[in-house]
Amino acid sequence: MAVIHGKIAIIGAGISGLATAWRLQKLGYDVTLLEKESRTGGVIKSEWINGYLCEHAANEIQLKSEEMELMLQEIGLGEAICQENPNAKNRYIVKKGKLLKVPSGPFGFLLTPLFSVRGKFRLFLEPFIAPYKGDDESVAHFVKRRLGQDFLDYAIAPLVSGVCAGDPSRVSFRHQFPRLWVVEDTYGSLVGGMIRRMREHKKKGIKRYKYKLITFADGIEQLPKALSKHLDGKIHLNAEVTSIENDPWKISWKSNGKTFEERFDAVVSAIPAYAYPELPLPDKLHELLAELKGIEYAKLSTVITGIDQTQVAHKLDGFGFLASPKASCSTLGTIFSSSLFEGRAPKGKVHLVTFVGGCTKPKEALLSEENIQQIVRADLEQLLGVSGAFELFQRNTWEHALPQYNVGHSYYINTIEAAERRFKGFFLTGNFRGGAGVGDVILNASKTAYRVDEYLEQKENQPSS
Repeated sequence: MAVIHGKIAIIGAGISGLATAWRLQKLGYDVTLLEKESRTGGVIKSEWINGYLCEHAANEIQLKSEEMELMLQEIGLGEAICQENPNAKNRYIVKKGKLLKVPSGPFGFLLTPLFSVRGKFRLFLEPFIAPYKGDDESVAHFVKRRLGQDFLDYAIAPLVSGVCAGDPSRVSFRHQFPRLWVVEDTYGSLVGGMIRRMREHKKKGIKRYKYKLITFADGIEQLPKALSKHLDGKIHLNAEVTSIENDPWKISWKSNGKTFEERFDAVVSAIPAYAYPELPLPDKLHELLAELKGIEYAKLSTVITGIDQTQVAHKLDGFGFLASPKASCSTLGTIFSSSLFEGRAPKGKVHLVTFVGGCTKPKEALLSEENIQQIVRADLEQLLGVSGAFELFQRNTWEHALPQYNVGHSYYINTIEAAERRFKGFFLTGNFRGGAGVGDVILNASKTAYRVDEYLEQKENQPSS
């Protein structure tokens, strides 16, 4: 930290911006974060209400690398980590008005009523299906082509609509599930490809990191708070960026009644895709990145409910349930939050998080408070045996919840890469590129920081003219 390698501006202090700034600071750079709101962390907010820990946006983080684990230790969150309850491994899918457990092994798969006999036999044909010749296809097209309609209806479609808030008929398989897309593209088959890849990794001594599902003792908001603490004095809140000039990079902004203007060696933009038309970029760069407004965002309501355990018939012995688009449900799914993590609810109480809307049911996300409560109650009564009044009901609605990696998303990725090539020293990071989950965002923030470091190192080593 003693040697300062250069000055970097980061626009946006959500998780993307904070994690990028933290990594760059660790690499020895002088960072300045500009955040237009009065707090950091973006939409992430955790709040204790009557003994319930309420997450207003993300409910958990999927740890995807040892580097991520080390980062959490370094920013002081090691002891605050809460891992997924090992007794809450079950996942449920709604079929014909009932919750059916997702099978966890070959024997369970053979016995499950989730898939028809014909659907089970169809899966055995997967190794013999020819690979796709096109560049991009929807999740629905891919799964139906390789695995059959049953697996689409009662496995992948609920996952896409419930977890990604997306429409399986529009979401790109290549961009939403890039690792599986590479397997088919490389080996021609999912089953055969994964077996071959495992053998290759074993031969090379490559050990795959085992993903972990975590949260923190006081909620996900502990993450942006911890990162902000390590960036103390580097963050400008209520910052209105008034101009951005390049060659060299110079940014002007107003914050809390003061006006600032500084030169920077590089700029990282970590704002949402839909916000680029409003950013005062140089004309040609603005023209390029204004295209990002075409990225679709799901409309979503998250509904947090609390109720006495005696008023719920289901054992809640798992992560939660997802509803197939074919199910007669008004909601997308529910997380059994108090089963998934310890300390989410008072003793003897149940904490549930239900998702409404998404790209398959966008109108439901914007229903009135009364109507939202009615459809949530109806689904929870039918599927979980919930009875009596909720003692907690919190509803959050997001017009721009999650960016959709729809078929054709390559156009936006190519646009971003073209902008970065043309305007040297300008970088983009965010949940519209490389994964929308918090874990993906943290990984991509680190990758962005390393790209900035590589660029400036190469620039420094270039012979002077």
